[in-house]
Amino acid sequence: MHRKYYLTGDNYLQILALAPMGKVPVLKSAIDGWRGLSEYFDYYAEDTITQVANGYETMQRWLFRPDYDAVERAVVGDIEGRLLTSEAISNIALEGIMTPESAAEWLQEQVEALHAERSR
Repeated sequence: MHRKYYLTGDNYLQILALAPMGKVPVLKSAIDGWRGLSEYFDYYAEDTITQVANGYETMQRWLFRPDYDAVERAVVGDIEGRLLTSEAISNIALEGIMTPESAAEWLQEQVEALHAERSR
């Protein structure tokens, strides 16, 4: 029996359209449609949009590697729970108050502080 799921079927672009800036397509067939979902995408270079849309081809897994100890795993959870990466991206792309370099530096400081806090 073949089941068609709402989230990955014909309605997939409707799901992405709910928050196109926060949802990157995982289905290659939806990439072109996703690019047209937000007028804000016009402000980005074509190369940037292509890299975001094809990120699943180049990203590497970094969460919960087997060699992470309990503190490192807790820090990864804190990073996600506190939405630090999202905040950095927002500060770069939407607010314009950070450069990629200053955001990376800020994230490094946050991670080091979380690690120190968890190591006590």
